[in-house]
Amino acid sequence: MAQVLVADDSAFIRLYLARLIEGQGHVAILAEDGAEAVRQYKIHRPELVFMDMAMPNMDGLSAVRQILMEDPEAAIVAITAMDHGSAVQEALRAGVRHVLTKPLAEAAVVDTLHRFLSAGR
Repeated sequence: MAQVLVADDSAFIRLYLARLIEGQGHVAILAEDGAEAVRQYKIHRPELVFMDMAMPNMDGLSAVRQILMEDPEAAIVAITAMDHGSAVQEALRAGVRHVLTKPLAEAAVVDTLHRFLSAGR
């Protein structure tokens, strides 16, 4: 059983991902913005992070950079509604390991969970 941090300002997305994560036998830790995601990461050190890129208080890219400064091995998956190449490339340059675009497909989320949690960190 792994811990997975979900950071998204949309309550619907947080609960949707939590349901999928818990349905796979893992524990979901929820954060409403990037600042809370950084705090939760420092407390829980989850095995995987799903990080929305557009959030209030601290955007996802800033949170990704702070988490990676704390733990360069952190496995972070970006979540973005912006599917154009520049947003994806910016997230990858920041250090995310994978990008999922909204609307999130259940199969893609479950596949991402299996991919990152079975491989270890």
